[in-house]
Amino acid sequence: MGGRAEKDQHPLAPRRAADPTRTFKDFYADHGPATTIDELQALCDRFRWHYNHQRPHQSLDQQLPAEVYQALPKVAPGDPRPRRRKTGPRVLIVSPQGSVHYRKRKIGIGMHWKGQQVTVIETTPEHVVVLDRATGAVLRELILGPVGTDHSNGRKRGRPRKDAQPPTTPLLSAMS
Repeated sequence: MGGRAEKDQHPLAPRRAADPTRTFKDFYADHGPATTIDELQALCDRFRWHYNHQRPHQSLDQQLPAEVYQALPKVAPGDPRPRRRKTGPRVLIVSPQGSVHYRKRKIGIGMHWKGQQVTVIETTPEHVVVLDRATGAVLRELILGPVGTDHSNGRKRGRPRKDAQPPTTPLLSAMS
């Protein structure tokens, strides 16, 4: 195997915690070379057992990885799948139509904010506050409806309509 020569690492230089490749190389060097594929597979199986059941792990407070895994709650058949939902603040860009999409719902902000960044904060699973990213002003505060709900801002779109009533002053014709 040609290639670059590996440098000896300085004894005071920090080493990455639990590097599996380095750990396997050390294990393989201690337990000798394998002459057949079956011996290599058996050696790999022994290493995996050693790595998970006999060697304490630094990032797990010197606990064994297998013990930490066994202590985790398991999902039984028929149990609903656990969901992890990100509930932290989200920065969204207002669409050209003046709305943002949050958790499969459309929230109307207003045409004035199209292209601007807003922050959506979920205070409870149903209650949402929308803030202007630049000023921190509250733009909307609402309770989320079911999935697919369009939460408009309550303002009608377009220009104001002309009155359909006839004018109150009589029109003078050119004939009179």
